[in-house]
Amino acid sequence: MAVLRNEFSWSKSRSDKFNDCRRAYFYHYYGSWGGWDMAADVLARELYILKNLSGRQAWAGKVVHDTIAWVLSEYKVGTEIAFEAAVARAREVMITDYRNSNTKGYRQYPKSVGLFEHEYNINLARERWKDNYENVERCLKNFYNSAIFASIKSTPTERWLPIEQLNQFAFEGTPVWVVIDFAMRDEDGNILIVDWKTGKNRKAAEMIQLFCYGLFANQCWGADIGKVVCRLEYLAAPETSTARMDPAGENVVKTTLRKSIEDMRMLLRDPQLNMAMEDDFPKITNDRQCFWCNFRRVCKPHIA
Repeated sequence: MAVLRNEFSWSKSRSDKFNDCRRAYFYHYYGSWGGWDMAADVLARELYILKNLSGRQAWAGKVVHDTIAWVLSEYKVGTEIAFEAAVARAREVMITDYRNSNTKGYRQYPKSVGLFEHEYNINLARERWKDNYENVERCLKNFYNSAIFASIKSTPTERWLPIEQLNQFAFEGTPVWVVIDFAMRDEDGNILIVDWKTGKNRKAAEMIQLFCYGLFANQCWGADIGKVVCRLEYLAAPETSTARMDPAGENVVKTTLRKSIEDMRMLLRDPQLNMAMEDDFPKITNDRQCFWCNFRRVCKPHIA
């Protein structure tokens, strides 16, 4: 069996982690490496368990994404899923996930859902959990009622591109990871990329992610940059924002990627081997921010 190597790569989530806290970044991408093995070093195992935790809102967002991906995949093969069936499925998933997390089943199976609130014994009122589920239902309802869903259904499925698939492309020798929620071509060869959002409208902060999708579409789907349109669908509101790739946007995302990759590599002891040492990744001093960090038990155990 081939030995897995911890190879350097870039993604928007990795960049966000690096910018939020260097030490949390180290724990997530280096300290936890190998922790999937039950026989792993105790610290690596603990970090691996903690890195896979989700807050309740991120968990709700994933349930929405997974449900939409299922609805679209079924539609593609000829089965139309009613709204009520989609909501029922999402509810069952959440019940199962919640029970597993509440009994800390994720500590044995870290890839199963583990919620930050359960790991750190945060006592939430029942109404807060109910609100979380109701947001999932609201997002799914708005998806079913959206113009984009109607447009997708009216587009021949042979013009659809892969649904919610982890993809990679190379940027100046560095692998870049993207997950595109949905994409399709029109008759003129334009590509529409759709990204579902379950939180507040943060279009400005999400433009780099969208333009990364454009680079992927150009490199891997052969799309002209000017023929890629990215569309943000905010399902909780609902709202829609669109952006068309252009040379200026292409330059911005390439400059941003180049700088981000350089900053990450500068902290490595050996960039060629992707070797990192914990002491080179400083902790932040804001304990209030640290309270919501998955790694606070290891990094700042004094925080209650």
